[in-house]
Amino acid sequence: ATEGGLMQTARILIIEDDHGSRNALAEILRDEGFEVRAVASGEEGLHCAERFQPSFAIVDVHLPDSDGIELVRKLRESCPECACVVASGSATFTNTDGTPMIVDFSAEAREAGAIEYLCKPIDVDKLLGTLYRQP
Repeated sequence: ATEGGLMQTARILIIEDDHGSRNALAEILRDEGFEVRAVASGEEGLHCAERFQPSFAIVDVHLPDSDGIELVRKLRESCPECACVVASGSATFTNTDGTPMIVDFSAEAREAGAIEYLCKPIDVDKLLGTLYRQP
């Protein structure tokens, strides 16, 4: 079935170090009819992308072995056809003086080549809307 030009058999690579989040998202996307691979690190993600040739990659900003933004750059180089979606947890951190500091990775993510930036927990409807909008 096709919706918005996207074949539902599109391949999606999830690069997320949180086991629960990774598995839950993979299950949702499989239920939607996508072919999904899910890995826990940037290095695994790059290796998997070479073999799997995903249509999309959903990349966590904070990975134990990689900076998610830099990983998007590498994925875009090795898999130019792969559209990347960047996901990040809390965007608010505390400065050394105790004041809140809001960090927004969306501009950086887009500059690296991401098509979308989503905050966690991921809004599945928004994610699916992004996937279906792509040609």
